[in-house]
Amino acid sequence: MTDIEELSDIIEQNGTILAFTPLKHSKLAAFSCRLKDERCAIAVDEKKLETNANVKTALLHEFAHCITGTFYNEYTSPQMRQKLEYRADKHVAENDIKKSDIIRASRSGITEIWEFAEYFNITVEYMKRIFYIHFRMEFLS
Repeated sequence: MTDIEELSDIIEQNGTILAFTPLKHSKLAAFSCRLKDERCAIAVDEKKLETNANVKTALLHEFAHCITGTFYNEYTSPQMRQKLEYRADKHVAENDIKKSDIIRASRSGITEIWEFAEYFNITVEYMKRIFYIHFRMEFLS
């Protein structure tokens, strides 16, 4: 998978507006939305995210919302939110962190979930989510 700069280029080449900006009046560190002109926009507050793995995870996830059209708001039911989040994460699993990539990494000697997360430069929690989607594996803690 690409680094943050390459991923940002891919996002912008897709016609998505990408803004790295402080989100002072929001608890969110990143979000995506569909604009009136049908383009997608992603806002990312790098200071809230702190690490490259957090930034990359947010970019992958929010861009997946744009690609899949899985947006929601404060009125969306928790059940529907869960479905929309899963669809976005499944898109990442199928297109960015593929099962074959994970198997290739494991053949190189990577065995621990944190090693896979480091290898793909994403968070451990998101790596667990990707593993669940590909292998139906759940992790304790």
